[in-house]
Amino acid sequence: MYFYTEPGGDAIAKAFHKCGALMKEGKHLQTAIVVPQMSNLNGIISDYLGDDAIRCLTKNKVIKLNPEEILLFTKRNPPLMFKGPILAAFTTIPQVKAIIKACPGAEIVYIPWQEDEKDLYVKLYRATQL
Repeated sequence: MYFYTEPGGDAIAKAFHKCGALMKEGKHLQTAIVVPQMSNLNGIISDYLGDDAIRCLTKNKVIKLNPEEILLFTKRNPPLMFKGPILAAFTTIPQVKAIIKACPGAEIVYIPWQEDEKDLYVKLYRATQL
């Protein structure tokens, strides 16, 4: 299934909350966050997760919460055959398409960078708004 938030505001909180719910529903122990590049972690993502979590993600590409984990992927290090929920934050539609192709069956929670990207995502994937 495909989900999305409106850009801005409390989008990060809604998206992480949905990923957590999808983890429980699917009995997954991992969720992933995909950003175009590492610098996209700065700003509202770091405000939500905290600077220590961002340092851990940047250095190790994973936050271990025992037993759950949050994995980090970027355009240069894309997810392959990932089975848990994926938060695609500020990615382009071509990057979302690549994620869907590389991770068939994964549930995607999309945070668009711009309104027109959201509209295209909804049109292409019949996504549900959070």
